[in-house]
Amino acid sequence: MTTLTTTETTRLETLLSNYVNQVNKGGHYQYYSNGCDTNGNGCFGANVEELTLHNEMINLFEMSELSNSESGINLLKIMKRFNIELDNKQFFEDWENDNEEITNDNYQKPTMDCEEKWNTLDDALYSIINEFMIEFDKMFNNDEEVTTKVELSDMEQQLVNKIINQQEEIVKLQNDKLEAMKLAVANDDLKSLMNL
Repeated sequence: MTTLTTTETTRLETLLSNYVNQVNKGGHYQYYSNGCDTNGNGCFGANVEELTLHNEMINLFEMSELSNSESGINLLKIMKRFNIELDNKQFFEDWENDNEEITNDNYQKPTMDCEEKWNTLDDALYSIINEFMIEFDKMFNNDEEVTTKVELSDMEQQLVNKIINQQEEIVKLQNDKLEAMKLAVANDDLKSLMNL
């Protein structure tokens, strides 16, 4: 396995995020229609069968540590099974007239068999996505705490120290009062308890 450069890691994170988000929202059909798998033009673009971005994502994924986990291996299998088979009859639905089919030479419609395969891939992805996202978060969302050192002026530092001292005094007084209450209860001294 090759170590990814920072640029490759960022690219993989972007492509993989797009893939997972699109498929989670509307399946592989949405992923295809919105063009996240190719050149960004979606089903209206040219050369949609080339899967340019999808193949780039697979190549980067195979080089990453994600490909070593069980969920990563399963996701890689799903991603590799995604392909496009276009229908010779090209059409799209006019959203204003739901039942009308309008010829549009730019629309690249997948075959029914292809759509059925995508539905199967959707189900497979949904079954592993929660487990995979844990691995994804480990790789891309480093949980290390980020601390920032803030330079304070002498006056600001004195004020901070004064507030800290006051808070410590309040805690001490509360603890002293709690101890006095415990002692009064233990001694059955209701008069002392009422005075606290």
